[in-house]
Amino acid sequence: ELAQRSPVILEILNLTGQRVASSNEGVKQAGPHRTVISPSVESRLASGVYVLRLRAGDATASQPLVIVR
Repeated sequence: ELAQRSPVILEILNLTGQRVASSNEGVKQAGPHRTVISPSVESRLASGVYVLRLRAGDATASQPLVIVR
């Protein structure tokens, strides 16, 4: 949920911090939002643990992402 209108970027990082996929979601209005990771992105990634990072304006949130094939 965004507190104010902000540019939003969603990134998937490997555990060494390298960006392996990203999506520029554009500028989003304040309020709740939902994003679905494209199957084409998932198919390029090997099984393993990644970090999903969401940047919106000055705020950043991260959480683990596990892909199992």
